[in-house]
Amino acid sequence: MRRFFLENSFEINQKISIKSTDAKHIKNVLRCNIDDILGFFDNDGYEYTGKILSLSKEAIEVHLLSKEVSKTESPVDIIVAQSFLKDKKMDTILRHLTELGITGFLPFFSERSVPSPDKKRLRKREERWSKIAIESVKQCERGKVPKIYATSSFDELMEFSKECDLKIVFWENEKGNFFDREKKAKKILIIIGPEGGFSEGEIRKTDLFGFTKTTLGPRILKAETAAIAATTLTQYFFGDLSNN
Repeated sequence: MRRFFLENSFEINQKISIKSTDAKHIKNVLRCNIDDILGFFDNDGYEYTGKILSLSKEAIEVHLLSKEVSKTESPVDIIVAQSFLKDKKMDTILRHLTELGITGFLPFFSERSVPSPDKKRLRKREERWSKIAIESVKQCERGKVPKIYATSSFDELMEFSKECDLKIVFWENEKGNFFDREKKAKKILIIIGPEGGFSEGEIRKTDLFGFTKTTLGPRILKAETAAIAATTLTQYFFGDLSNN
């Protein structure tokens, strides 16, 4: 069943109006008809089914038939802070991390971040990431769209980390493996460095803010690979990728 994003929450038996690009897609691409059933999700973790009542050039009217809590959301909030990368690597990372169940994506500039777009270009990229997150949620059948945080500096990221229960920095020079099933956390922040890695000064600063350092193994990973591996490990030990 095709699924579409609702910006607001609704109740069963409500009638809603679908407009804009989603309406065009339903009519012109999917070629849906009256009485066809569609799927929907909002950003509060609810899934819906709805029956098409009418189709016009302006909008599609839908009668909501059911509403239930999404069963595909992780029991923990995982926010991934990714140091800015060049080209479209950030787009690719966000797609994969959304599939893995992150609840937030926080881009930041570190000392060795290569690109440094101006404010206008940065705003456009953040808007693009919001669209990518919605499309990825549709594809992987999640019920909530990850929050795209405004791009921050490293110092701003450290201040943000105060809101989190558990803070993990993945660092190639760390020898130990931190993960422990017995440790409990509800809101987890993991940070991934740029292609050149974090500077020693940045790592010292994470110590001051209570971060736990851990390794991703003996091999040097590309930044985009590290983000996926780190999120998978975090979801396995604290989220819903393991039955233990």
